[in-house]
Amino acid sequence: MKETFTAICTAVITAGTPSGSSASVVIRIDPQLDGANVVSVPKDRVWKIVDLYVAGAPSVDCVVNIVKNGEEVVFSSSPLSTLLVSNPSRPKTETVEFKSSELLSMNVVTLESATSQASVTFFAVIEQKTAGEKGAGVVSAIARALGR
Repeated sequence: MKETFTAICTAVITAGTPSGSSASVVIRIDPQLDGANVVSVPKDRVWKIVDLYVAGAPSVDCVVNIVKNGEEVVFSSSPLSTLLVSNPSRPKTETVEFKSSELLSMNVVTLESATSQASVTFFAVIEQKTAGEKGAGVVSAIARALGR
């Protein structure tokens, strides 16, 4: 069964940070729990990040890099200032898939200097499926077809 949830993602940009600087993102999958800089996809699950948005104009404009397994940047967003949820023409996010036990992390890269400390919050919409479920991924479908 496919479920959709929204992760709350926050980066703290320190005062005096120049344009082009990177800051790690704390990802909160459950609003009742603390967030983490790195989140592991639960066993037997597949996550697809299908949307990124902001609720209001960010105090420091940034782009978001989505990183897989701590190594590969698999997606870089448009500037957060263009991802306002109420903007009907906001750029769409390329779907990014993470399989069971893969590691999800994010960072932001500033597009302007921060004159004072700022907290930048954005939201990631994630579809979660059981691994092997229809639509959960091409590799899982091939494995099922081969009887593995």
